Amino acid sequence: MFQDPRLAVLTRLMDVAVLRQQVHAGNLANQNTPGFKARAVAFEAEFNRVLDEQGLERALTMRPRIYTPLATAADNDGNDVSSEREVAELAKNKLLYDSYAQLARGKLRLLNTALSPAPGG
Repeated sequence: MFQDPRLAVLTRLMDVAVLRQQVHAGNLANQNTPGFKARAVAFEAEFNRVLDEQGLERALTMRPRIYTPLATAADNDGNDVSSEREVAELAKNKLLYDSYAQLARGKLRLLNTALSPAPGG
């Protein structure tokens, strides 16, 4: 089957954006849970490094890392979720996902055009 490397990268980035959305939504859901520590997702920087150094095939096998940021201020109950930060991260992530999806749609349209028979032919 035909594989387009750019489409594979976009698909992977969309998968990570879905995970990131889930993590930030979970943070918001626990903003009133005593002792809860916000989580975040790390992926793009390491993905780009591996892509540059080891190639596409290796980069596409990478998994995102969910971690607890250390430099966040906690409330008296030990919870460090900032609803403002989480909402901003959700909005940023949505813009990234929408951009990836639009690029993927354009790539698929281009592939579909290339694979379609010529009109009248």
